[in-house]
Amino acid sequence: MSLLTIQEAAQRIGADEQTIRQWIEQGLLKSLTRRTCEPDEVVLARSATHPVVTRWQFEVVVDEEELEEVAERDGWLRISASAIWNDAEE
Repeated sequence: MSLLTIQEAAQRIGADEQTIRQWIEQGLLKSLTRRTCEPDEVVLARSATHPVVTRWQFEVVVDEEELEEVAERDGWLRISASAIWNDAEE
């Protein structure tokens, strides 16, 4: 499973970030929140034998395969809806 940030997902399918957020809000696309940190935010505590993160950053990510499926389905739905409206006008 390859995870993409909202920005990466939007770039991947040629959409804007708001579209990805709307798909998530509408339940069309599942998302996860990933914890990350910059290397300079990790310190070795005096009493610990493992690194301690001083500041976490959180980012929303989506699965690349699911993104492509939703984008393809959305594209076909838009084309179909457009065809229906054009047929109705004729």
